[in-house]
Amino acid sequence: MTGCVYNGVFNFPGAAEGSEYNASGKFLKMLNAGVIIPDGVEVTTIRSDKFDLYNQPMGDFIGMAGKPIGGKFTGPELKGANNNVLPGVDHRETAFSPAAFEIMYQALMGKKPATTEIKPMESIILNGKVSGWKNARPTNIPLVGATVSVFKTDPATGERTGEAVHQQTVGENGQWGPFKANSDAFYEFVVKAEGLPMTHIYRSPFPRSSSFVNLRLYPLEGDALKAKTSIGMMRPRGYYGARQDKIQFNGKTASGLIDNDVPANWKVFSNSDNVASVTGSFNGEKITGRTWPANGHAAWIELTY
Repeated sequence: MTGCVYNGVFNFPGAAEGSEYNASGKFLKMLNAGVIIPDGVEVTTIRSDKFDLYNQPMGDFIGMAGKPIGGKFTGPELKGANNNVLPGVDHRETAFSPAAFEIMYQALMGKKPATTEIKPMESIILNGKVSGWKNARPTNIPLVGATVSVFKTDPATGERTGEAVHQQTVGENGQWGPFKANSDAFYEFVVKAEGLPMTHIYRSPFPRSSSFVNLRLYPLEGDALKAKTSIGMMRPRGYYGARQDKIQFNGKTASGLIDNDVPANWKVFSNSDNVASVTGSFNGEKITGRTWPANGHAAWIELTY
């Protein structure tokens, strides 16, 4: 496990006793009592030095801004484990960064990987599951009956360049593929599901095959709900750091970023009065999509890195 809060997000004796995030609660006290790591079992942990959203001494990111909560940067460490610290990474990057991959490979294989670079494949097959949103939370439940259409797009405008190159109705297993993709093509994934906005997800070319291109449907939020048209930019494999990263829409710094040393946003929105092309960029990665009417549609630029 990486970035895990083994030792709790907060430490409140006598409060929230049943919470798995309370270091003084019943669950974590029982879990951490006695032998943490049995003899003969090698355990590796990975943590950030001080930028993990959930391992902080102050409660800024759990609704208790400016209040000490008893959390520690060392929260993911375990006594007796091979504890690794990655400077500057956020909570998700403790699992998804190249440096984290190198540590995990070493732990599993007993040697360093030959490379941490992504080697492109000639034949690309993509697949994944479609899931949605319920009770104000994401789910991993397959959206049976949802339809998925995939379109090639013009990388400069986000416009579709022709008819759908793949279409499928989601069955009991939740799968939307398999789909044979081109390694140099930009794609728009369109998901229609009952009770949820029609969702448009813009992606950059896929260098390798993957069976984990999961399509999760999210509702719009905040000012995006009030806009005539909107598109969001999400970073599932990491957070945005307002002071460390360059996050832009059409060359201008994205609004709504939390101004803190700790990377805290993973999605931002660009709103407009008219349907238009929008280029979202994060530290050099650029994807162009189209805004869609906020009434009935949800559009996303999904970053790879």
